[in-house]
Amino acid sequence: MHFSTDNSPAADDSRCRACDSSNLYLFVQASSLGMHTPLDQCETRYYKCHDCGSLNDLSAGQFFYGNEIDLPYTNFYLDVAAGVDEMVDPIARFAKAYASSLSQIAKPSLLELGCGFGFGIDFATRILQWHSLGIEPGGYGVIGRKTLGVAIDSQLLGQGSQADATHYDCIYASEVLEHIENPLPFLHEVRSHLTSQGGVVMTTPCADFIKQINPPQEVYAALFPGEHKILLTRQGAEILFNKAGFQSTIVENRRPSNLVIQSSMALQLKPLYACTDYAQASREASDQYLSAFVSSYNGSKSQGEPERIQLAMAFRLVKSLTNSAQLDEAISVLLGIEDSLFTALDPDLKGLYQQRQSQATVSQRLSAVLQGCWQGMLKEQLLTLYAEQSYPQRGLSFLKTLGFFVCTLIHGQDPHLVKPELQVVEGFLETMIQYAWTLRNSRYSYYHIEFVSLLGPALTSLILARNKLGCRTNLDCYPFFNQEWFKRDNPVSYADIVRLTNEWLPQPLATSGGERLPLSAPAGPMAASSAPPLGKLSSLLKMTKQVFAKPR
Repeated sequence: MHFSTDNSPAADDSRCRACDSSNLYLFVQASSLGMHTPLDQCETRYYKCHDCGSLNDLSAGQFFYGNEIDLPYTNFYLDVAAGVDEMVDPIARFAKAYASSLSQIAKPSLLELGCGFGFGIDFATRILQWHSLGIEPGGYGVIGRKTLGVAIDSQLLGQGSQADATHYDCIYASEVLEHIENPLPFLHEVRSHLTSQGGVVMTTPCADFIKQINPPQEVYAALFPGEHKILLTRQGAEILFNKAGFQSTIVENRRPSNLVIQSSMALQLKPLYACTDYAQASREASDQYLSAFVSSYNGSKSQGEPERIQLAMAFRLVKSLTNSAQLDEAISVLLGIEDSLFTALDPDLKGLYQQRQSQATVSQRLSAVLQGCWQGMLKEQLLTLYAEQSYPQRGLSFLKTLGFFVCTLIHGQDPHLVKPELQVVEGFLETMIQYAWTLRNSRYSYYHIEFVSLLGPALTSLILARNKLGCRTNLDCYPFFNQEWFKRDNPVSYADIVRLTNEWLPQPLATSGGERLPLSAPAGPMAASSAPPLGKLSSLLKMTKQVFAKPR
């Protein structure tokens, strides 16, 4: 990925796909082969519009949907890539914002374009009780229809789909618009299927985020060279939707890298991201959906899909509950999936674990789950680093991130934990930091954006564990700590980590036998000796929430 320095103009007949301006200049070049591809091998050029600021890939490309069923990628999507809370968030906010008008409709209707696996329409059907239909020509829509039992059509809107003769109260498209080579005819088609009082909600990457000063993994993911044809600015989105005939449009940044666009012919629009009530309603609705899914999933039982998808959804629920400081609820969910988790890892582990489960304390059970997450992470390392897979084709990819949250839950237990649990926490986090650091510098780091973003919080959690063990942390052992990107992009304050390290006081915990633990340097590939405080779990939770306040 290389930003241009010569500002070369586009061909004379080239036009901005947002505002139709011909005033375009070369802005950035990138390749689908990876963000570190040399400039002379970057096949995708993005031209910036001088008038509206939108970015255009002007090359002729194939339509981005593939009909093949890529099961390895589908597994990765279920485990990690599908931001379920992110998908349902705009729908939940829309339902809250227009509750009074929607209540006058016997059964509101939702059409989701590019619905992927179908989580959005499953949420609308299961939680909102709406009539919902999804359109997804891609291969994993076939798996989603079978696994979730939802209505997903593979035919495009206006080209023989079940939706062609119907109008909808809400038409939703999450991360679809940027893939459309000719967005104006697409929006004309969308508008023709909207009820008179209906609204369109779309999310799409923000062109203004594509800057050298921003985290390169996130910039590359937003560009998605070879797939994203148009990245809009707020101005470009307003111009485009106005040209498509919509009477009113609101464009908001839900985070710096992403836009939410609302548009309608007659509905009195309300900003969805300027109201804390909508945010609270969205989080509660997402947790309700995840909880209902985990407890009552009754989809297809072929190929072990129910177990895998339930585990992946339980992971998301644990993450959400931990971030909102509902630790007891998070532990309840986590311990409710123990058997399935160990069965998925290795059936032999389940048998061994069940022999001890009835006599184990909560902290010991959490420690056992953390060791399972550790095993899953090590397996993924073999697949990504040694088998050179861009994403793991086998295994449970969410385990490495779930382990971080299990560490947080262990920290929330009795402050006088026995030594073994904390040693497991220390070992897991040391391995996690090494792996995240390696992934950040790998060719396919954008597949692991969320995990890499946990470098700072994981280091903080490791410092806390070592402090409890009576050990100091030498921050010089971590090569990334003093690098500018870490100081700038890390969600945990660089100054706070330094302060906490300097304020460390040796207060080792008692073992189960009441003995004091010795002040000793822990063994670890990146550590020499280690540990400062963090003192309060609330500080760690706050840092964790800062990471995930910006869903990926």
